[in-house]
Amino acid sequence: MSEIQGKIIKELSKKIESLEIELKQQKKENLQINKFLYETYTREENVLYHFKKIKEKYEALKHSKLGKLTIKYWELKNRR
Repeated sequence: MSEIQGKIIKELSKKIESLEIELKQQKKENLQINKFLYETYTREENVLYHFKKIKEKYEALKHSKLGKLTIKYWELKNRR
């Protein structure tokens, strides 16, 4: 092997090592982003589930006889 080929091989091996390190860092960043997105998704899903339950209860109240009176009372009370 000539001296020039040895230098080229050393430079390429250094470049490969730096690219491997960069790849590992990007994988860690992607993992952190995916974890953040998953946590955000689960929180949003939880909020939507609770909203749905509250809305179902409100609709049931709204369509009952006593519920209609209660809603009318709230409307009158909030006008003041």
